[in-house]
Amino acid sequence: MITLSREEIIYYKKSRFNDIVVTKKDSEVILRSPFKTKQSVVDIENQWNLCLEYTRHMLYGLSFCPQPEALLCLGLGAGALPRVLAKYLPKTTIDIVEIDPEIVYVANTFFNFKVSKNMRLFIEPCEVFVKKPNKHHYNIIFNDAYIGNYQPNNIIQRAFYKMLCTHLAPAGILVCNVISDEPTIYKKTLKSISSFLPYIYLLHCDTTINTVVFASRKKIVTQENTLNEHFAFFNSYNRKIKRLPLYFRFNLSLRRMLKS
Repeated sequence: MITLSREEIIYYKKSRFNDIVVTKKDSEVILRSPFKTKQSVVDIENQWNLCLEYTRHMLYGLSFCPQPEALLCLGLGAGALPRVLAKYLPKTTIDIVEIDPEIVYVANTFFNFKVSKNMRLFIEPCEVFVKKPNKHHYNIIFNDAYIGNYQPNNIIQRAFYKMLCTHLAPAGILVCNVISDEPTIYKKTLKSISSFLPYIYLLHCDTTINTVVFASRKKIVTQENTLNEHFAFFNSYNRKIKRLPLYFRFNLSLRRMLKS
């Protein structure tokens, strides 16, 4: 069997959108798409661990809205984040949008992802979904929709975020995973977001080139002790989420994006 960095390749398929590779290393199952990019990791011995740093950072969005009525996840991947959200927020409606049916098959088959009672899965492009009427105004929207290493060009545009924000509750939060190694795309994405959600908070990952963006229409007021109390809840089930780190307190500073 071919191996990659001591990972055993257990599945490969070229979908309409990308090469999809599933590998296994010890108890971790890894989704790579394309071959060199680690998209998702699930520890099959503890499926409630969020193994990747950026997914743990995205979970911090709940500190601004601990009891959301409805969430939207753009991009499924291996289903790690929606799985955790659904388990610990059983009364919350969670909608998931994924463009690639092959990703859904892989998540179900190799990562044990199942659509739970409080989930709905839509297999369609994100830009199609946001144009449809929806009875829900989401308290939090998690944007992790990627094809390969970058988000598709049509979902980093102002027009996309204009439509997306019609689905966001007035006091809602957008949580967006942005790859920060390409300055032009990075800046364009932030400017598109800030056109409609002018209050931008940035949390940079230590181990990867991911930056998690928290964006809102109004300045988010939160207290450090409230955040720490909320993250104590996550510590009860995820051994990889530690006490609120100092760099989070310091780096989660308000950024007003320039209009130029």
